[in-house]
Amino acid sequence: VVSTQSTGSSGINAEYGKQWYQRRVRGTMSMFISLFIATVFLSLRNIVGIKLSEYPPEFLILPQDSKLSLTCRVDPDSALETLPDSSESESLEPDLSLVGIQWYYQQTEDGQEWFLFESEVLEYSSVQTSYEGFYFCKAVLNDEELVRSDVTRLKIAYLNERFLKVPGQVYTVEGSTVEFECEPPASYPPANVTWHKDSKPISNARAYMGFNYTLVIVGTLPEDSGNYQCVAENSITNETRTSLEGELYVTERIDNDFNDDSERPSPSIASYYTTVLEGESTSLLCAFQGVPYPTYRWYFDNGTEISDINTTFSYQYENQVLQIDSVTRDLAGLFFVSGN
Repeated sequence: VVSTQSTGSSGINAEYGKQWYQRRVRGTMSMFISLFIATVFLSLRNIVGIKLSEYPPEFLILPQDSKLSLTCRVDPDSALETLPDSSESESLEPDLSLVGIQWYYQQTEDGQEWFLFESEVLEYSSVQTSYEGFYFCKAVLNDEELVRSDVTRLKIAYLNERFLKVPGQVYTVEGSTVEFECEPPASYPPANVTWHKDSKPISNARAYMGFNYTLVIVGTLPEDSGNYQCVAENSITNETRTSLEGELYVTERIDNDFNDDSERPSPSIASYYTTVLEGESTSLLCAFQGVPYPTYRWYFDNGTEISDINTTFSYQYENQVLQIDSVTRDLAGLFFVSGN
């Protein structure tokens, strides 16, 4: 603050103080504008042209529990830039140690950006399915973004244990068409599915894999009988899963138009003749071979089914054996068995 008075010497002092104050203000403003321009030019020099020399891939698939390592680095040559709006060819080499690399995560490609940490290398020792998402890096200077990489989508490869559908048991006659179902375990990427017979890859020209991994065998032959399994393999994790066994039984087709009784198939074992004392028990045996397993019906010689006879009896061994507990005289005669 300068005070003035109307006397002579005091007026000179006041004028001098006023001039000094104006010079001081003009000097301060000039220095501030110079510093401001220099700061803007320096900022432009550091931002323009910076590029990444090393950055993560666009897509990455890793097995579960494996290591993830992504690298992001600034290209030192890209920072050599001339002054903007200048005819000079002056180039700068900014101090790249001031440039930081920051890593970000997005759960979806357009989702919220989550800051992870600042480092040239993003590394996890054991990735899980919860790590899936989108990752990218930024080069920053004084919290200002200079350049960012494209996003990297991370997917975790896996192969579950449990088959959702497995082959079952099939009984058929030759010449028919059969199918075995299979639905492999959940997998990423989708599992490669093949079929095996008796623990070896199928080499049957009449067998092919149809819709939803179903195994189809046309024109079956008795030699097609065996154990069938569905095998799922993940090409990334190199894991393999094998289903439970399904069984195929193919029996030879028999022509029912027999020329005479001698051509009919005979039982594999039978009780052809037996003598028993009245009142005692006895067992009659008749067994046929067949696939699927035959069903049995026993008859008395007049065509009456055993179940209609007034006597105490029972069946054993899936009706192959007829057990009569107390034989009466009226049961003497012939018994017949029908195997279907």
